[in-house]
Amino acid sequence: MSPNVFIYYPLRDRLAADFLRDLIIQEFSTSSVGELTDKLVSNHPLPVFEIYIPTNELEKFLSWIPNHRGEFSVKIELHDKTQWLGRQL
Repeated sequence: MSPNVFIYYPLRDRLAADFLRDLIIQEFSTSSVGELTDKLVSNHPLPVFEIYIPTNELEKFLSWIPNHRGEFSVKIELHDKTQWLGRQL
């Protein structure tokens, strides 16, 4: 099962979120990266975009994202575990 990653951003920081999304696409080309969602959806408290990281890239992603996420909150769901980087929402 591939981990689901959610990156939350305030709407005022949409350009920075779009830049981070582009970096992720470049760095992790086998990942599936969703579009920026500028409205609140489902149980997400802020605008968000979602990433599916292949299991074979998870270790690389987990070491890469802390240095690139800026102030954004990142929620990583893997099986029955949830890990947060930044503020837990």
